[in-house]
Amino acid sequence: LLEPGKEYIFREDQAPAGYHYEEDIVFTVDDSGMMERVTMEDKKTEVWLYKTDQETGTSLAGGRYVIKDMETGKTVLQFTSEKEGYQVTGVLEAGKTYEMVEELPPKGYSWSEPVAFTVPAFPEKIEVTMENIPTEVIIEKKAEIRQGEEKILEGAVIQILNEDKTPAKALREDERFVKGQELIFISQGKPTVFYGQLEAGKNYWMRELAPPDGYAFEKDI
Repeated sequence: LLEPGKEYIFREDQAPAGYHYEEDIVFTVDDSGMMERVTMEDKKTEVWLYKTDQETGTSLAGGRYVIKDMETGKTVLQFTSEKEGYQVTGVLEAGKTYEMVEELPPKGYSWSEPVAFTVPAFPEKIEVTMENIPTEVIIEKKAEIRQGEEKILEGAVIQILNEDKTPAKALREDERFVKGQELIFISQGKPTVFYGQLEAGKNYWMRELAPPDGYAFEKDI
């Protein structure tokens, strides 16, 4: 089939699933006509998936994610993020475009938009990063001082409870709380901000443990 002394190109038209394409191999058939071997070695695709804090760049662990084929919408992989990144080898197809979708964010972070990426056709390690922003919840204790006019009250002792009425606990350390401490605070006459302390999509209660002077207790909200 091949002529002795003639130059040929060995080209890969379709890589096996989970492997990169390889560069063309140029070879010449030996003049003697002796049998020879021409070998093309494919390398597995390699993709690293990362979750980071958008503000600090710190790698995040936890949360649940899926990789979807952008063309078919089919889920090809489900994983939980790890601090050192999540390695995917020999699973994704070279030249195809995928989407990293967050099903459940790490505790204390908001949901992120999906991230699209394309696996290179030829051998190349790629890194895909999805950034998260901490949740932000603003709480105010108000009272109506006259019709249509309210003021923010200070001095109320308030506790944040989980949906089942058990005490909610701090997810991270900040200037007010240590991690694991019950979320109890005193209103200061201005909005109280909880940054990265509450889970996205979760329901909470607010309970008044002690009202401001001159005010009655309020029901749980």
